[in-house]
Amino acid sequence: MRDPSGFIDYFMDTLYPTNNYEVGDGLNTAGYKYPRTLKGADNRFGVGEDTYRKQINVRIDHILTNDHRLSGSWSWERTDADNNFFQTPDGFGGHTFRKPMVLTVNLTSTLMPTLLNEFRFGMSRTGTNSSAAYNNPIDNQGERVREIYRELGMVTADGQEVVVGPGMGAFSWAADTQNGNFYGGRGNLAASIADTSPRWTFGDTLTWTRGRHSIRFGGEFRRQSSEVLEQWTGNFTIGHNPWPYIHGGEGSVATPNTFTHVTGILAGSGGNTGNQRALRDLLVFQTGSGDRIHQWRYVNNISDTTFNDPVADPAMVRDTIQKEFSFFFKDDWKITNDLTLNLGVRYDYFGVPHLRNGMTTGLVTSQTVGGDAIFGPTISFDNWFVSNAPADPDALVTLQSIGPGGPNSDLQLYSADKNNISPAIGFAYQLPWFGKGKTTFRGGYQISYIGMVGNFATIEAAAGRAPGLSYLNTYRDPPAGSAYLGFKDLLSLNGIPLPENVAPGFTEFTLYDRQQNIASFASGYKHPYVQNITFALTRNLTTNLMVDLRYIGTLTRKNFSSLNLNTPNFTTNGLLQAFDAARRGENPQLLDDLMAGLVLGGGVSTPIGAGQPAGDALRRSSGRASRLPAFAPGWFQSFNSMLANGDYDGLANALNVLALPGGQTGEYMEINGFPVNFIKASPQFNNATLYTNQGHSNYHSFQAQVTLRPTAGLNLQSTYTWSRNLGISPAGTVTNPADIWMDYTLLPSHRAHNWVTYGGYELPLGPGKQFGGEMTGFMARFIEGWQTSWILNITSGGPLSITANNMLYANGVPDMVNEGFDFDSVGVYWPSGASAGNYFGNRYELVLDPICSNSALVDPSIQSRCTLNAVRNVDTGNVVLQHPLPGNQGNFGRNRLTAVTRWSLDMALMKSVQIIEGKSFRIRVDASNILNHPLPSGTLGASGTRIVFPTNPSTSISSGTFGAFPYKVGGRTFQFMARFDF
Repeated sequence: MRDPSGFIDYFMDTLYPTNNYEVGDGLNTAGYKYPRTLKGADNRFGVGEDTYRKQINVRIDHILTNDHRLSGSWSWERTDADNNFFQTPDGFGGHTFRKPMVLTVNLTSTLMPTLLNEFRFGMSRTGTNSSAAYNNPIDNQGERVREIYRELGMVTADGQEVVVGPGMGAFSWAADTQNGNFYGGRGNLAASIADTSPRWTFGDTLTWTRGRHSIRFGGEFRRQSSEVLEQWTGNFTIGHNPWPYIHGGEGSVATPNTFTHVTGILAGSGGNTGNQRALRDLLVFQTGSGDRIHQWRYVNNISDTTFNDPVADPAMVRDTIQKEFSFFFKDDWKITNDLTLNLGVRYDYFGVPHLRNGMTTGLVTSQTVGGDAIFGPTISFDNWFVSNAPADPDALVTLQSIGPGGPNSDLQLYSADKNNISPAIGFAYQLPWFGKGKTTFRGGYQISYIGMVGNFATIEAAAGRAPGLSYLNTYRDPPAGSAYLGFKDLLSLNGIPLPENVAPGFTEFTLYDRQQNIASFASGYKHPYVQNITFALTRNLTTNLMVDLRYIGTLTRKNFSSLNLNTPNFTTNGLLQAFDAARRGENPQLLDDLMAGLVLGGGVSTPIGAGQPAGDALRRSSGRASRLPAFAPGWFQSFNSMLANGDYDGLANALNVLALPGGQTGEYMEINGFPVNFIKASPQFNNATLYTNQGHSNYHSFQAQVTLRPTAGLNLQSTYTWSRNLGISPAGTVTNPADIWMDYTLLPSHRAHNWVTYGGYELPLGPGKQFGGEMTGFMARFIEGWQTSWILNITSGGPLSITANNMLYANGVPDMVNEGFDFDSVGVYWPSGASAGNYFGNRYELVLDPICSNSALVDPSIQSRCTLNAVRNVDTGNVVLQHPLPGNQGNFGRNRLTAVTRWSLDMALMKSVQIIEGKSFRIRVDASNILNHPLPSGTLGASGTRIVFPTNPSTSISSGTFGAFPYKVGGRTFQFMARFDF
């Protein structure tokens, strides 16, 4: 049978001929390879490989009158890169480009001899634009792709081209069958996202000089926004794509038994296994059979009553807007000739961000309006993770439109922060000793506030994607008279039909939904402030040599952070003690009362309470909580395994979504007399993320710097920094949500030592120099103008933890036992000629945790289910690291190790040739890692597709590669540049 649409024939014709027999089995399968030119890789954040780049810079300075001067600058850049490379010569790929632009205008006016006015205007624009092959504008590739679809009939009657993923199982375009597409591409199908983020600034400053005072005051207004046009948010299986996508497959038809009577190589294999399955896959592929069509629908205005027209409105648009203004006053007061005092104050107002067209989403309950409504029945922090806290089962969370453009324009994401007053004080004192004017002591203290720049993606994700305002349409009905939905049937569809009664509107979540994630901003959400403390001592040793000694302290308070309020509670409601009892073989009454009537399955068919104790059921059941969302704690884990391994976080999360036979999810807790928020604070939802201000950091550093100004052609600057950066990470994963200060430790950005030395040397060659000073003509031009430069960078490794399974909620670390861990063993151990290294000198090995065989902790009936690892010293045979008991943090602590020190030496050689006056030609060669020094790596980390970087070794005692360095990465690279100056 052949696909009557002709698509499969076209698909097969695009495949490149087999020419690579180094892959495959050498008989039935092989590969192909061919040369191709790529533009590098890029992403939305400008991180990737080397790309095609163009830049234009323009600056204008103009004297209008003797008292008025106008200046301005304009910078424009364009970066082009590939996005999802084509896999075959006849295939199609995607494209990524960025066009950042910066425009500044300054008007300086002398109003009086002692009064100066400076007006400023600025505009900056950034944003990365990515397009999939389907709509790649370069060389009209997107239109060519769509034209092919139209020629093959892969189009609906209303003109929507349908992207095709042919085949299933063994006969599909790629290993990830749901991302298959005939035009190919490295990795998953590329995203199509357009991002424009302009920032407008208007400011004015007056400077008045009077006596020993120089007084400045002024203000600034800023408007920033970020408009994202999105046509992709995930893979084709579960993702959101506005263009229709048809999956190859068998549709809703039952699994066929076509081959059950055939003997020979098909005998003994079922419809889903062996050769019978392979033949099914082949027939599905050849016949052009389809399983279902996915299409994402959405609204771009809160007033829309129907979902978008995919032809006329092909992109979801979310535009986040914020306005700010500030005022300041500053006085530079020269008290004496040697002492200057700087005094100032600044006020910042940050408007509350909103999304255009009323697309900002807020929360409300019967008791609370605003972000704090996310607590639902728990009401507030006062009842969160509190034993026997009251609950209001009627305080259910609902969604509503808030902010400009919607029906509740007077409501905001959070209350405006209006008290951002920042004092500043500083001084500069020239010490009268050791030579006048040679030694200066400076210091200062200042408070500054952090705006929302760079945080718009969080706002848009939390408040701009409300459930119910988008819809993932899945269509699977075959046309009348057909057993399958085939590729040939697409022309008969007038668009992809929506189910009846599907319309946009905020989703109303019942108390028993428990699948959806939700987020909000705390009503008291504020802008963080930073206290900057500096002291510096500067000494001019000679006219060309200077030494600086500095202290810098940066103390950040109320930093942006997030917290999952629906972290399942097992620590304050008695479940910890009940789980411990069940784990050691007992049947605690709390579990009997809580779980009465449940049927766990997995070998346990008797309802709990009908002669079946809950503890015994948990120990016996290999069943799973089927209603848990993917990758949530406890997902795809059996009850007895979670109990045996002390995974109480996952076990409590699983209990939250169980149901009585025929009942609703989680309803059994109320029926059995327990509060609705017994396990989760906001039980309507899976995760409930509250954005708050719990981040906190203390950075202290000492810097010593030596600067040599150009002397005999040599310039040099060398800086050593010792620093320490401690705090609470704002990431939202906390060891214990009820006590976040357990996580006060070294932050990931901490680097204890950093030494950077850079400099340049102009070779003493050519006319007027030490060598060749009398030369003229060609030889003089050849030997003059040679310069070399270098950068040496040596940096301590970042903090590193030895991790274990989470016995609380996150950030699991082990217990040190017996003689403990030998910290002196930490360091790269890589014997000469060896193919791999180790960070702990091969001194440790992984064994089964002794807890697993301890009958006082783990009942013998579930000990085989316990898979916890421990670390044993191979020299003594003693276990030195093992898992703590559930509900405990572990005594090893976090970030007690330091990762590998990184160092590199980069050099450059440049030659400048003077052609005529005002015109010169320059060539330059840059050598990165000139000593060709590789670095050990735990994985082959990659920023794009070619550039690799070193990563830390695995330090998890749950992995099988504890401390291993299987790779070395990094090598010498050269870059050549030619430049013409005129």
